[in-house]
Amino acid sequence: MEIEPTVLIGYLLSDKTPLNIFRLRIGSVFKSDLDLAQCCKALITEKDIANAEAIIFHYEYE
Repeated sequence: MEIEPTVLIGYLLSDKTPLNIFRLRIGSVFKSDLDLAQCCKALITEKDIANAEAIIFHYEYE
């Protein structure tokens, strides 16, 4: 699966589910599409990322 379409889906959804936060986090470090990276960065905070990591970590190990 290509990464850019996955990130575009995340951007279009614009929700704060843990999975979507990871989509946006991946997109926020794009070097090939700086506009998309900036848009992704604008939608998430460090707190969003930490919360998503905590939820997914506990989901994986429960």
